[in-house]
Amino acid sequence: MRIALAGSGILGINILNSILSNTSHEVVALLQNGRRTKKWKRFPYLIFSRFIGSKNNIVYHALKHKIPIIWIDKMTPNELHPLKELNPDLIITSGFGIIFKKPLLTLHRIGCINVHSSLLPKHRGPNPFSAVILQGEKETGVTFHIMDEGIDTGPIIAQEKFEILDTDTAMTLYWKASELAGKMIPEVLSRIEKEGLHGTPQNHELATYDPKPSLSDAIIRWNVPAYQIDRQVRALSQFIMPRFYFYGKTVFVARVQVKDNETILPPGTVIRPEFPAEIATAKGSIVLTSAFTLFPIPRLWPRKGTLKKGDALPTEIRDERDNHKRIS
Repeated sequence: MRIALAGSGILGINILNSILSNTSHEVVALLQNGRRTKKWKRFPYLIFSRFIGSKNNIVYHALKHKIPIIWIDKMTPNELHPLKELNPDLIITSGFGIIFKKPLLTLHRIGCINVHSSLLPKHRGPNPFSAVILQGEKETGVTFHIMDEGIDTGPIIAQEKFEILDTDTAMTLYWKASELAGKMIPEVLSRIEKEGLHGTPQNHELATYDPKPSLSDAIIRWNVPAYQIDRQVRALSQFIMPRFYFYGKTVFVARVQVKDNETILPPGTVIRPEFPAEIATAKGSIVLTSAFTLFPIPRLWPRKGTLKKGDALPTEIRDERDNHKRIS
């Protein structure tokens, strides 16, 4: 089959390399997001990607194999003409970032399929990796589905699961899903070639949708159990760094350790003031194994003398800018 791939990141790279290495199908084009890269930047970007770019850039891999790059933005007839001339049988999307409209969904001979990193119909949308950790789920996976005009709503072609470990972050789940998708794609394409494009309709009553995380999602509140803060940090630190506010300063938290000790101290109470600080929560305590401030210069937090045993950290967002007198 003649395949056009619309992809980015490690997920897109694994799909591309698996097709090239493990199948006889031809990748006739790589579609890229024209909304992120404006017209005047595109040629310099391609030159940079080919000769200087990182191997983590899918454009580098496409150009290495002399695969044409086609930019997608408004999906007008003129914009889609180069792709139409290549006469693709199948279009595959993997982390593309643009919702396909009807002119692109109907351009192929066979169909469009998408690779989504969750067990659909659960966790549709752009944020499945954070969501499964925040919700304490024990497994996630990869789903190949037929594309329609909805978001991750089409019939399921293939689906495989993998375990979520207590140490997993959103980024480690992304790497695991990308590796699994690369292993699955040869069999998916073989099935489509032999049997045509068929799938099992999703049960939309079971569907959930996960939007991108916001700043409010990243605010650490001490009046919740320690395990919930641990999930928050593992789920969000690669996207929007979890943080709390202490006397006018923003403290960013990259890693924590949960301690299941029983404590009668109020949430937010400092148990150990030295680095790494230990803070009481609604259930158990949290050790800030990697916390830092950025101003006036980046440095680990807390520094010596910043905290005292028994100090109270704010538990609500409204405390964010209370008391600017103390320097941390």
